[in-house]
Amino acid sequence: MTFAAPIWLAFAAVLVLLSVSLLALGWRKRNTLLAQFAAARLLDTLTEKASLQRRLLKAGLIVASVGALALALARPQYGVDLLERKARGLDIVFVLDSSRSMLATDLRPNRLERAKLAMLDLIDRLLSRLARTGATGRAPVEILPGEADLLTRLAPDMRAGRAWADLSADLTSRARRGKSVNLDPAALLLDMCLRIGATAERLPL
Repeated sequence: MTFAAPIWLAFAAVLVLLSVSLLALGWRKRNTLLAQFAAARLLDTLTEKASLQRRLLKAGLIVASVGALALALARPQYGVDLLERKARGLDIVFVLDSSRSMLATDLRPNRLERAKLAMLDLIDRLLSRLARTGATGRAPVEILPGEADLLTRLAPDMRAGRAWADLSADLTSRARRGKSVNLDPAALLLDMCLRIGATAERLPL
């Protein structure tokens, strides 16, 4: 068991002692007033109906209530474990030249649009390799240094491989439909990135 505000545990002892002291003071003052009210030989007769056990029970309940209040203010917590896990962030960045030279038409329709389509193909290949890594349990032959580490981190098991495979099939189909109706490749790229991010968030990476 842990306490969210353990400082109240120290106050609990102080409050209990203060309560006991006040009750004892009140008890002493009561006896003093009774002695002033009647002679000592008459006190037993006048107070015979006053139960000592009931007074002690009342005092005990007051002290217990003060202690319970202080304990509640300490906010005891049971069954909650805090687990700290360190994880490395992972960013995949695509850099695209958007200068006027990219509007040259030596590549149809122009260099910029062809670069966008090449990025779509690159994402499709990445998803395929992720699916293969998850399915086989090992990364394929590296194309670039560090690629194996990236693939195994993003697709550590069969479940992740299946998720990437399903996403790859879905995005490939959407990309083909988009190309057939001359949809802006930038819109397809944005959709792909959002879907990839959503899939990664669902996986225990």
